[in-house]
Amino acid sequence: MGFSVLAIGERMGHEAEKITYRYAHLFPTVQTEMAEKLEMERMTKEQSGDMSRGDLKRF
Repeated sequence: MGFSVLAIGERMGHEAEKITYRYAHLFPTVQTEMAEKLEMERMTKEQSGDMSRGDLKRF
């Protein structure tokens, strides 16, 4: 999906990207769950008309 480590770390509440790298291997399903939740959020926004064309390109 093209998310940066910084974006993932911010979403997870990490203070530094080193923390994201440190713990990423412990939760292999987190990536799948996050992708599913982001996809649901994108679909909801798309259906309600809240997303601009530029936002759609990121997903």
